[in-house]
Amino acid sequence: MRAATDPNPDGPTNIRDAALVAVHPKSRGRGALIVMNGEIHSARRVMKVDTSEVDAFESIQPPDLGKVRGGRVHFSDAWSPRIHVPLPAHLPRRHHSHVRGRR
Repeated sequence: MRAATDPNPDGPTNIRDAALVAVHPKSRGRGALIVMNGEIHSARRVMKVDTSEVDAFESIQPPDLGKVRGGRVHFSDAWSPRIHVPLPAHLPRRHHSHVRGRR
């Protein structure tokens, strides 16, 4: 990670790239994504491997989902399907059908 005072900070580019990925049609259905240093990762399959380098994240099975280069999003053929994690039975349930139309 580069400091904001660095001549070439990475923060603004990471934010721009993340916004481009968020609105890209191929992002739909992929779950939470992490976009850093021009790489697109599935949040479920990424690890932070360094605390100071700009290339601090690494995907594990499958590899990264794509790249952002020159303001263009390119998804790879790797796919990380959504996984349903059921709510434990002992936790209370909220049913939203009874609050429709209320403000």
